[in-house]
Amino acid sequence: MKMKKKDRNGFTLLEVIIFAGIFGIVVTAVYMMYATSHTTFTRGENKVELQQSARVALGLVANEMMMAGYDPSDALTTLATSPIVTADADTVTFIADVDGNNVTDQVRYRLVGDQVLRDSVSWTAGAFPAFGAGNTSELADRVATLDFTYFDFSGDPFAAPVPGGLVDNIRLITVGLTTQDTAANRQETFTLTTDVRLRNILPGADNSYTYQFDDKDGVTLTREFTRRVTPGALADLNLKTASALGVTPPEGCLPTCYGYDINGASDPASVPPEDLGWVGDLDEGTYGSGTDIHDLVLQ
Repeated sequence: MKMKKKDRNGFTLLEVIIFAGIFGIVVTAVYMMYATSHTTFTRGENKVELQQSARVALGLVANEMMMAGYDPSDALTTLATSPIVTADADTVTFIADVDGNNVTDQVRYRLVGDQVLRDSVSWTAGAFPAFGAGNTSELADRVATLDFTYFDFSGDPFAAPVPGGLVDNIRLITVGLTTQDTAANRQETFTLTTDVRLRNILPGADNSYTYQFDDKDGVTLTREFTRRVTPGALADLNLKTASALGVTPPEGCLPTCYGYDINGASDPASVPPEDLGWVGDLDEGTYGSGTDIHDLVLQ
């Protein structure tokens, strides 16, 4: 009598072990791909947020600071103050109509903790109200550094804080902003800098000197030379001929024209040609008398 073979359904233990191993490898690989993609996405998203935050903050600071000195309310004259009120390493306060409503504002940017704060008050009843919580807004967070560097006409930097007697000479401010944060166990840092030229702050009366001299026909003339110097720094205008300076005078300049340093150096021979101003048709002699009339020193 023949025995019937039993049907063998299911898996053997060895097959189950092999399947489990393969399945585990696949699941692990899929998870690692997901984790890597998620980490990369998180880091990228955080980096974009940091960059965007820095760009928006720096853009607003630069655009408003550029308007310093634009004063439709005549606040600068009333208060006898400067367009740049305070100039510290991480804080700047200035006066300008920043929102275009024909009313002068006083604005302050400062770093507090990891936040850039903007304070703003408007000219009211002949004065600026005090800064307070009601006029403070957060411009950016996760900020590591906020730096202001101040330069004069000649591009020379001031040491911060800039003394009150020198803030009128600030013509360029470099703003640096660094945002920083940690995402997916990795620190992201983003730094931006921009130069802000104070286009509404021009040399005023303290920087303008009037010189009286005779032309070659003996006619007395008066000319005003705008010079980038503070009162008392240099009263006389030192003039030297082109040959004495060793440079070629501008086209159309007469042989008797004289060069002078527009930045106020006592010796025009010590400055590059691009910093020379020119005046011509002078007789030899000493010129100048009276209030705000200074001497021409011919050489």
